[in-house]
Amino acid sequence: MTGRGNVVGKTVEVEGLRRDGGEFSIELSISAVNINGVWNAFAIARDVTERKRLEDEARQNLDEAERMNRLMVGRELKMEELRNEVRQLRSRLLEMENACQQQTHT
Repeated sequence: MTGRGNVVGKTVEVEGLRRDGGEFSIELSISAVNINGVWNAFAIARDVTERKRLEDEARQNLDEAERMNRLMVGRELKMEELRNEVRQLRSRLLEMENACQQQTHT
């Protein structure tokens, strides 16, 4: 052992196997330590199943919030279009009302 390697000093995510055969996510940190001229590997394994579940849930919530935001922006754009149409219709009605009043006074 040289104390070097692809995963030494890094944290990697791997799948672990439970006694019942089910898989779960593990975060694995491996370090190399030279003790009396002999390289030793030390590993810390952490079950990150719950963290991954929460990350997935947060991602889904973010996706839903972004979808709702797009819908709201679309709704606001449609409302602005409708307001413009109402303004134009009001303007035409006022023009027609003024024209009618001018005809009745002449």
